[in-house]
This record gives sequence, structure tokens and C-alpha cells, in this order.
Amino acid sequence: MTYSGIGLYDPQLFAAEAPGKKPLRPLLDRAVAGALLQGELHSGAWEDIGTPERLASINARFPSVPVSQ
Repeated sequence: MTYSGIGLYDPQLFAAEAPGKKPLRPLLDRAVAGALLQGELHSGAWEDIGTPERLASINARFPSVPVSQ
């Protein structure tokens, strides 16, 4: 299993953080340590659209449901 980058976060997870851009991993590690994190196993279809070529490929396969860049 892997973390796909899709998440639903409670704003309180970020409440003690100073504003600004920073990595998410340390916050998630602290949430795991505090037993505050939960996961779901998705057993449906999943596509990696992490490159322009992969995005174009999925858009070509499903033209009625475009995924924007």
C-alpha cells in the first residue's frame, strides 16, 4: 500500500504551524505518533497522472470527464 497524496485534513492539524510552505511529512509523522491519522484502502481504479503525458493519456481514454492540469 502507498499514500497516493489524496487527503482530507482537519484544519487543527495545521493550527500550531507557522504560515508558509513546508513539507507535509513531518506533520503526518507527528499525527501517526499521536494516533491521530487514519487511512482508507481504495480498491477501485487508480491512475497516476503525475506527468503531462499520463494526464493526456487519461484524458484521451475518458474524454467526457476531463482532468485539468
